[in-house]
Amino acid sequence: MRNIGEADYQFDVPRTGWYELWVEATGWNTDLFLDGEFLIHTAFASGVWEQRDKAEKVLNLHLAQGRHTLRFSRPYHPGLPYLRRFCLDPATDVTGKVRVRLGTDRLCFRQGEAFPVRLTAGKEAQEYALSLKLTAAETGAPVTTVQRRVPAGEGVFEKEVALPTDREGAFDVTVTDAQGRPVDRVIQYLVVDTAHRPEAPATLGKELVQEIDCAHQQPDYASSETRVVEAPFGAYVESGTKGRVGYNLQADWFAYTLHVPEAQQPYVAEIDYPDDDERTFIIALAEEALNPRCPTQGLASGGQYSLSQSMQKHEFYFFPRQHDPRLVFQNWYTGQRAAAARIRVYRIASGFPAVRFGADGRRYGMYQEEPLRFTSYFGAAPEGNTWSNLWRCAERFGQLSNFVGANFWHPTIAVYQSRLWPGTSIPGYQIADEDGWGVIGPTTAKEPVEKDILRLMLLACEKYGMTFVGELHMPPNDILMRTLDQRFGGTGDLGDDGPQKPWLAVSKDGECGAKSAYKPYYNALYPGVQDWVASVVQELAERYKDSPAFKGAAIRLMGWTFGGWQTLPSIQWGYGEIEGLTP
Repeated sequence: MRNIGEADYQFDVPRTGWYELWVEATGWNTDLFLDGEFLIHTAFASGVWEQRDKAEKVLNLHLAQGRHTLRFSRPYHPGLPYLRRFCLDPATDVTGKVRVRLGTDRLCFRQGEAFPVRLTAGKEAQEYALSLKLTAAETGAPVTTVQRRVPAGEGVFEKEVALPTDREGAFDVTVTDAQGRPVDRVIQYLVVDTAHRPEAPATLGKELVQEIDCAHQQPDYASSETRVVEAPFGAYVESGTKGRVGYNLQADWFAYTLHVPEAQQPYVAEIDYPDDDERTFIIALAEEALNPRCPTQGLASGGQYSLSQSMQKHEFYFFPRQHDPRLVFQNWYTGQRAAAARIRVYRIASGFPAVRFGADGRRYGMYQEEPLRFTSYFGAAPEGNTWSNLWRCAERFGQLSNFVGANFWHPTIAVYQSRLWPGTSIPGYQIADEDGWGVIGPTTAKEPVEKDILRLMLLACEKYGMTFVGELHMPPNDILMRTLDQRFGGTGDLGDDGPQKPWLAVSKDGECGAKSAYKPYYNALYPGVQDWVASVVQELAERYKDSPAFKGAAIRLMGWTFGGWQTLPSIQWGYGEIEGLTP
């Protein structure tokens, strides 16, 4: 074991040549390194080669005779997968003697940007042909084919190939020999035309597809008895009085099934509700595909808000994953009631109009507290973390932002063990599209590197004229704490945390190394802590300095899971001594 979440294996190669790497392990995404050089980010299954005795062929390798070291690295929860065995089989034909390596560490590009790959192939007694076939990822429609011939002889043939980025879309690259047999894994990449937005209509065109009179049509589902209220301005249905605050999951709610003609299209539900009493309730789109962050909005009336004693209209834009989602109304405060009078569902037939704004002036937009909320809220299909699935949602976000006049995106980009960019500056944090919370479905086998989600978001901002500031929260977890402990001079043992470790926050009462969501762990004044935070910001700045949309990073200040690296949270913390630091 080399480090936290890493294991090294040494092996001897008897003769120089091509070998097939096979691994039998749990299908968790893991980074593989050969002699210190990055090989692949993979969950092992390729999607093109058949499993053999429960083992998956990962890739082809040309190895020199002698000793080598293969590293398996997964420095985030829950650590390395269960690894039963790996083996290197000598290649017997062309299908084991070809490898396509990326010339960049990302698979997301502006239209026209260079995307080089390096084709490496073993020479045979006879010349042979290889094909790199480019197809549209969503439809499978052929786009183009790049042919390369490997000359006869001995040794290795290498050639750089430029893959096309002249049109927008997600594309699959399939590498085959003359018989159509796969010789390497499929590579999927995304191209975004940031120079041209879809033409926006002058007005929003809508088609009515469903209308529900809530006073005369009972809810399809309800937590308890509902009641109909006859008011001077119209009738409406009300929930019971149990609120989310006080009753949590037992709060009162009711729901109606919507019937839309086509999934994955834009719709708006216009909801008439009574503005006649103090109410706070949510409206959520519930669907069969498991989604912990379903599209949800809220209403508040009465209290500090004056009442009109009339019906008011609320608009709920959504992109359904199925033909029959449910619109749920749930009461928030005990003693109040959720209410609705009429629901009209319209299909958006025209596309979204756009508010045009200049480069100067105010910044107005959306904050998202956790990674990949844009996929949850904008209809990510239960098809996994493909580029098509993620880009579809980012583009919808951009179009709706233009529709409401928003020109600023401010999401959290590192929080709760998840991050949105490929990087090494936050040990213990996993790329967000693989943690099971943001997108639904299997992990793609078509990307040999971590997905650069932040790059995708920036390209959406560039296309739709928006700016972007990512928020850092980064609560410490065990892997991060142990790694930084070793970096700062400790042993990695968190059991001996105390004032002798100057990188830990100390309270006025002498408490140190607090492992509580409500107390700081790190000492923001310690130079090592400051250097680590600076390294995170520097990694972001270097990676995205080419994007005109990227305007920097922000730090979240809140009492919940406050790691302490941000600042001293109060006068209660910041005691003790740091060598060389003058008060």
